[in-house]
Amino acid sequence: MVFRNCLKKTEDIISDFPCGAAPRLLIICLFVLIFAASAYPANRVVLTVGDVRFRELDVQKAIDAFIPRGGFHRNNPEVRKKYRGKAVKYLIEKALLYYRAREDGITVNEEAVNSVVKANIKVFGSREKFLKVLKKNEMNPDDFRLRIRINLMVRRLVNMLREKISLTDGELKAYYEKNLGKFRRPESRHIRHIFIKVEPDASGKEIKEKRRLAERLLKELKGGADFYDIAYKYSEGPYRVKGGDMGFIHRGRLAPELEKAAFGLKDGDLSPVIRSIYGFHIIWAGEKKKGGLVTFDGIKEKLKKELEEKRFQEAKEDIIAEMKKKIAVQVVN
Repeated sequence: MVFRNCLKKTEDIISDFPCGAAPRLLIICLFVLIFAASAYPANRVVLTVGDVRFRELDVQKAIDAFIPRGGFHRNNPEVRKKYRGKAVKYLIEKALLYYRAREDGITVNEEAVNSVVKANIKVFGSREKFLKVLKKNEMNPDDFRLRIRINLMVRRLVNMLREKISLTDGELKAYYEKNLGKFRRPESRHIRHIFIKVEPDASGKEIKEKRRLAERLLKELKGGADFYDIAYKYSEGPYRVKGGDMGFIHRGRLAPELEKAAFGLKDGDLSPVIRSIYGFHIIWAGEKKKGGLVTFDGIKEKLKKELEEKRFQEAKEDIIAEMKKKIAVQVVN
């Protein structure tokens, strides 16, 4: 990024990661960048927001943060292309929030910046190694200090915005009573599940073999075999690693044939082998909870967090919309 108005000379700095996406230290760590999937040179300016210029390097770093960690094909050009729009949107909004922080007179002292620099040096082991990483990312120490200052300013703006949003019990109660329909909980039941998958193009012979396996497992369970062990060893469902334990499942979440069996059994009973379009199933039915209205006291804390987050996002969007009227945004093709 380049911030021409706040520097004596033109400087480039790398943007930080989207909030919640950055590994370890949110605004202070540097990481090896991957540019192989980009069609543009790393230093090419691809986005301007007022006097802020973002290079391709910035966009690629933001894309890295949006792609789920540990996901396959992170360097696949088509995969990265799907996240480019989100990355560009994030960078635009980050710059606009920075301008708002400046407009509001938000500042950051040198002690705060120094603390972040020291934390980075500690992460990389020595000042020498830290400077090498800066150089690899085409930054110098002054660039990095500016990057820290900008990120801290935006963070301070966000924190101040959150502090202004606090809903009283009266406001929460009014929302609750006005939206009672949202707080009705359907009947639920604790369920364990074993799933034997049958492919759509399976032959008659394969289907019979799968059914025999399911029947054998059911017989073992009725004979006293541990459900967890059988599910962990044989089930092909997503809850295999939990021994088939799905927790409490509300009515309406299961396929009709499974729901009928699950909610029709007595506590602790096993279902017969059930056939669905996906394969064969065995269900163990545990405790059943009646449906009904969740009490205000039972939902108050969760409701407070959800509504305050919603208010915060709305306030942030209002700021961004306001700043867009003042600050020119241009995506460079």
